[in-house]
Amino acid sequence: FFFQAEDGIRDYKVTGVQTCALPIFDNDFVYLRYLTANWGGDSPARDRFYAFDKRTGKLVWASAPGDAPKDNSFARPWFDWYEGKRVMYTGTGCGHLVALNARTGEPMWRYAVSAGGFNSSVILHKGHLIGIHDDENLSTPEIGGMVAIRIDAKGKPAEVGAPLISENIDVWRNRQRSEEHTSELQSPCNLVCRLL
Repeated sequence: FFFQAEDGIRDYKVTGVQTCALPIFDNDFVYLRYLTANWGGDSPARDRFYAFDKRTGKLVWASAPGDAPKDNSFARPWFDWYEGKRVMYTGTGCGHLVALNARTGEPMWRYAVSAGGFNSSVILHKGHLIGIHDDENLSTPEIGGMVAIRIDAKGKPAEVGAPLISENIDVWRNRQRSEEHTSELQSPCNLVCRLL
C-alpha cells in the first residue's frame, strides 16, 4: 500500500506482491522490485524493476535486466547521472550488477559476478560500482567477496535481459569472506565512509 504523506490516506495498491525490497523515491518516481512471473513475453521468472509515478501511482515502466534469478534480491539501487542520463545501478537475483536508465527502464548493461543474488546494496564511488555478495564467484570457486567494476563498459546484446558485458571490467576484487556474517554480507557503505 502507498499512502499520501499529507493525510495518511491510502493512495493506491500494488497487487500480486509477495516479497520485495523497500520502495525507493527519486525525483518523480517510486521504484520497486520483485521476483515475478507474468504472462506472455513476461512469463519467465525474473528480478523485475518497476517505476511508478509518485503522484498518480501509475506504472511508468517495467524492466527485467537479468536472466533467471537464483535468489530474491534486496539490494537497494544507487542513482547517479552518466552521459546525461539518470541511471539506476543495483545487484540482481541472478548475480549480476546492472545499470538501467532510471527514466525509461531501458537496460544499459549487466555484468555477471556471482552464482547467487545480491542482497547488499551497491554504491558508486569515483566512477566504480562496488557490490558485495555471499555466493560462489563465477571466476573462482571461492565463496563471497566484494568487487569494484568500471561503469563505462558497453555490453553486447543478449538473448534475454540487458546487454551483457563479457570482458573483465573489474577494477579490484576482494574475495575475503566475512566469517562473522557468513549468511549475508553487509553493505559496502562502511567502506565508502573510509574512502571519503
